[in-house]
Amino acid sequence: MTVFPFLPFPFFSISIQSLLIGLGVLAALRTAERLAWRLGLAAHPVSTAALLAGAGLILGPRLILLIAGWRDFVAHPSWMLSLFHVEDPRLLYAGAVIGLIVATGSLMRARVNVLLAANALLPCVTLLLAFVHAGYFAEGAEPGRIVAARWGVICTRHLARTLYGTPLDVPLVPVAAYGSAGFALLALGTVWMAARDEPPPARCCYSRACCRSSLGKGSYAGQANRCCSVHLPGRRRQGR
Repeated sequence: MTVFPFLPFPFFSISIQSLLIGLGVLAALRTAERLAWRLGLAAHPVSTAALLAGAGLILGPRLILLIAGWRDFVAHPSWMLSLFHVEDPRLLYAGAVIGLIVATGSLMRARVNVLLAANALLPCVTLLLAFVHAGYFAEGAEPGRIVAARWGVICTRHLARTLYGTPLDVPLVPVAAYGSAGFALLALGTVWMAARDEPPPARCCYSRACCRSSLGKGSYAGQANRCCSVHLPGRRRQGR
């Protein structure tokens, strides 16, 4: 089996890794919205928190690296701005912490139950990681040991050897593919567990004033919208 990192077209080509990561982001956001509705939360604050967490995870390590290497940035700004991969695990952990803090602050500002929102966001993280590792597999990253088996993966891209030290033209264990399959199974399990959670009891409103006050709250807004559909025209099926 040979890895092809690009999807060719007549006049251009698309990186399969970028395509898979983009599809993973869309799938994760859609899953977050559906699980938020299932748990009785407003979908918009939960999806916003997911976007902020992803931005913190991606931009946080680069911001720390830019501040730590300010002299290098002033001397060669194009080198720092064109940085594509961050390999230091400490910077990746720092980015994860930054994303977690930003997402928690966004949920608290929107007055959303953070623990319930975490139940909706955890399956999205595992689903996105499954797509990311599938992109790593297409890119030739995370190489395993050399094997003499037919199911071994052969990488022919020289950039993979430059970035990840992947041996070329030899069959390798597809570690990234195993990681993608594992995270996909974990995502299915967490989605199933989150879908089993019973939503909190809905606060049904019987007046226009009660409905308008409930619609402004982040927590349980989806159920409040369904209760208020009989009072406010144009609010039917809101929260889905």
